[in-house]
Amino acid sequence: VTYYGQTRTPEFSAAQMQDLLAFFDSLTYNDQEGNTNPGLVTSWENTAPDTWILHVRPGVKFHNGKPVTAEAIAFNIRYLMTDEGRVKSAARQVKYLASATATDDYTVVVKTKKPNPIFYKQAAIIRIVEPTAYSEGIETFSRNPVGTGAFRVTNWAPDRIEAVAHDNGWRKPKVDALTIIELPEVASRIQALLSGQVDMALDVGPEAIETIENAGGQVIVSPTHNIMTLMINSVREGPLQDVRIRQAMNYGVNKQVFIDTVLRGLVRAAGQPLKMGDIGYNPNVKPYPYDPEKAKQLLTEAGYPNGIKLTAEVVTSLGEFSSAQQHIASDLAKVGIDLELKVITTPILIKKILNLQPWDGDAFSMQFESYPTGDGGRPMDTHSCNFFFDSRWICDKAIMPTIIALGSEMDPQKRVALLQEAMQYYHDNALALFMYERAQFDAMSGDVKNYELVNRAINWHEIELTR
Repeated sequence: VTYYGQTRTPEFSAAQMQDLLAFFDSLTYNDQEGNTNPGLVTSWENTAPDTWILHVRPGVKFHNGKPVTAEAIAFNIRYLMTDEGRVKSAARQVKYLASATATDDYTVVVKTKKPNPIFYKQAAIIRIVEPTAYSEGIETFSRNPVGTGAFRVTNWAPDRIEAVAHDNGWRKPKVDALTIIELPEVASRIQALLSGQVDMALDVGPEAIETIENAGGQVIVSPTHNIMTLMINSVREGPLQDVRIRQAMNYGVNKQVFIDTVLRGLVRAAGQPLKMGDIGYNPNVKPYPYDPEKAKQLLTEAGYPNGIKLTAEVVTSLGEFSSAQQHIASDLAKVGIDLELKVITTPILIKKILNLQPWDGDAFSMQFESYPTGDGGRPMDTHSCNFFFDSRWICDKAIMPTIIALGSEMDPQKRVALLQEAMQYYHDNALALFMYERAQFDAMSGDVKNYELVNRAINWHEIELTR
């Protein structure tokens, strides 16, 4: 398998990686329709506004043969509350943790500082590691990671992961071995597939579908919980603090042409941070129509009748990202917005997001993402004043009372109403250049069977090779 890659360490900070699910299991899994299904916990109860009871799946063993117990689960949750753990990706998504206690071998009691209405959904981001192996230190663990996934790692390098079937696992795989190779460029991943170097190439975009199919391969299109955008840095001092310029950018791009020509009409245009079907999606919010004259008018009203020059920092390693960004720049040029695309790598983008490196542009490539919950709470935390780091790009204080309230609102209907209010606000204030509800295009040889991607979770244990 080849993937675009990212700064990989086999621990909590890499909690979003699709490939990690081959080696580590989550507490729960959320499907594309928003249903929450059992993982390493088989059931859960919310017995009080600040209390969740988790029932651990019996009989599961880690790769080193040790049993998965309630104490092992509690260890992982407590880690997210430590100084080291709370900066990890999973900790930023599982909110208000106060304590985690094993009351017997298969029961964990989780307490939160404030009511958390969707803890059971957020639990899907917690990948469980074996406590004694992790306690030896991250350097040792990185060389020999221990989880419960369908595959057991035998070699973990920065650009390559080698693993064999975990025969004693609770979900035994149908192939004997798995190798994941990092190839950042889309063209390189496609060529690796066509040459027979790999069986699967993930997130290759739609543009090589005919080439792959003519060579006997297949391309599987899966919906995601992502909204493709050009993220606008409205916190940075400059012209994009003016809502009229942000609105002009949204009116100035013909999203439907890109959807119809490049994406084959397989996705919907977007006008808010959530996709249709997500919890909190506002059906009354429509995408910005393509109106170049309106865009020019707004630029003139904002004091830029002769146009404006902006810079966007973009990554090109995901699917159709490069084509989408070029389309945005081309359309904006027609209305007087000269958008320079400055290509950066995914690791550099992550450093900027984590405030380890300063932003050098007015905008950047990023998606609104409600993974793994399918709920609007996550994008509202990430893309607002609530973001954990000081690298915030959206911090509009007028909407913050709504965002804060929805974080602990236990009444589902009231919570949806708060989310829909936020969706309307983000649209009206053009806090990003909204493009479309993204799908993922994964390519593979004709020998690969039973592949499925559901809410960024690959069914690694069910994939077969027929050769």
